[in-house]
Amino acid sequence: MSVSGRTRTAFSVFGVAALAAYCSWWLFWLCRGMLPPAPFLSITGLPAPTTGLTRSLVCLFKADVSASLRWNPLAVPIVLLFVLSLGWLFAGIARKRKAAIPSMFLPAWLIVLAVAWLAKLLGSPRYW
Repeated sequence: MSVSGRTRTAFSVFGVAALAAYCSWWLFWLCRGMLPPAPFLSITGLPAPTTGLTRSLVCLFKADVSASLRWNPLAVPIVLLFVLSLGWLFAGIARKRKAAIPSMFLPAWLIVLAVAWLAKLLGSPRYW
């Protein structure tokens, strides 16, 4: 197995483990009749780059752009990149090709999430 093959396998295993942990987190709290707190915020005390994303989109749909930007100024780019990533993935599946997202998406994701995180850290903790 090549280095890139091992790296891809490691990322796949990490992704599956992270998804399992996230689902377990939600299940733990939902079984107690409560919505879960954000895992990253609970563990580190810092917001994740996507913190406030849902509230930001709700404000945007209500035409409250100012509040939307306070909750998460990169909500729209994050959602657009997510939709593009899923679209690419499902298009490959529909064409009976390997289900993979091209490597060109990685720098886009890293940049958008880094800028979103910086914006959250520089913003008011009230909107975490």
